[in-house]
Amino acid sequence: MQAEQNTYKPTVSLMDETFSESLTSEYHLCLEVSMNGFCYSIYHAQKNKYLLLETFTFHKVYNAVLLLNEISSVVETHSFLRKNFKSISISLFSSKFTLIPTALFDRDLADKYLDFNSPVDEDESILIDELKNFDTQCVYAASKNLVDGLQQLFPSAKFLHVLSPLLESLASSFKNSSGKKVVIHLQQAHFEMVVMEEKKLVFANIFNYQSSEDFLYYTLFVCEQLKLNPENLELILLGEVEKNSAIYSILNKYIRNIKFGSRPELFEYSYVFDTTSSHFYFNLFSQNLCV
Repeated sequence: MQAEQNTYKPTVSLMDETFSESLTSEYHLCLEVSMNGFCYSIYHAQKNKYLLLETFTFHKVYNAVLLLNEISSVVETHSFLRKNFKSISISLFSSKFTLIPTALFDRDLADKYLDFNSPVDEDESILIDELKNFDTQCVYAASKNLVDGLQQLFPSAKFLHVLSPLLESLASSFKNSSGKKVVIHLQQAHFEMVVMEEKKLVFANIFNYQSSEDFLYYTLFVCEQLKLNPENLELILLGEVEKNSAIYSILNKYIRNIKFGSRPELFEYSYVFDTTSSHFYFNLFSQNLCV
């Protein structure tokens, strides 16, 4: 029974003393959902500042129904999440996605675009994000049960693919940069890898991994396919990874020039976030750029 109770306690909880449940109409609520967990942050629009962050880790969650049960339990114990916010966004992990240039995009053919790479199941919804910085549309599939359930919990929410905030934020960060930029954003059990050059998107994909060896294999495979030399490549790491981790250690054997990124510079952050590494939760903090 104790383990079940702990499921709904945050693994990370950071709150600025100025946060007030009575001011939710002035806040933007950012949520990130995957089978492994759920996290959210609260951004004060007038102050351009993030005030709150909480993360929850879920165990033995294998489908949308179980995931919704976990999220609903979190919301029940954090009743202010059901209040009216200025705006709400939710990013979803989905390996079924494709990027289509806006000039070639036809909304009526969204299912056809996805079917070309990954057949869409009957129990999946098709969603579309506009990536303004790249004049591109991100088409992706997500569980209908999950989408419908989240819409009931957060009726005004805007859905986003997990890649969309990352891409929009990187476009802003590197708009004045030259040469190729390789970025890896790690989260539990999957990572996003992006390659940009001169404001153009060269490559973007998501990989599932279970070990540091898996992670290394996919990273080096992409480098090989794109003819990127690991010896002189500059790699930027974002997300939940530390320098003393097995992933960093094995990666550093093959790629010498590795550096950690930092939170999106367009926003300010409460001092309470100083207790976490500045490259953590990059996607979550980038959602405002898609709203």
